[in-house]
Amino acid sequence: MVKIRKARKEDLKDIIELNQKLFGYEYKNWDNTLDCSWPSKNRGYFKKSIIDKDSLVLVAIDKGNIVGYFIGNIKKAANYGKIKKIAEGDNAYILSDYQRKGIGSEFYKRFFKWARAKGVMRVKVVVSSKNVQSLNWHNKVGFEYYDICLEKKLK
Repeated sequence: MVKIRKARKEDLKDIIELNQKLFGYEYKNWDNTLDCSWPSKNRGYFKKSIIDKDSLVLVAIDKGNIVGYFIGNIKKAANYGKIKKIAEGDNAYILSDYQRKGIGSEFYKRFFKWARAKGVMRVKVVVSSKNVQSLNWHNKVGFEYYDICLEKKLK
């Protein structure tokens, strides 16, 4: 039975290892511009996320092992709109054997509740446009297309 709880400092190593898997997966499948050394070089980001009052880090645990994590935070919204702060699902990864078991939905359910309690009324997430599976899943849990960012490679 998978349990979900708030992350603790002692979870840091496992979260970074899972984030490394996320980077490798994204690099291989959608974005070969990613710096795959980023997770190991940014331990401070993960540590700060665990202790910051404007961040929520959750872990999924099965048989004493962390099998997934979620990091979300509150950010200042773009200054051209009426919304002053926005919650962002910053990054998450669930081991493949544990996907499609409701862990991601539970992560977001808890994140939405946490964000509402902080007075935030909008949540965003950035997903690779080529990751159709993730886009479809995010649509299923209520995310809608809002802004679309386009990029062009220059030669």
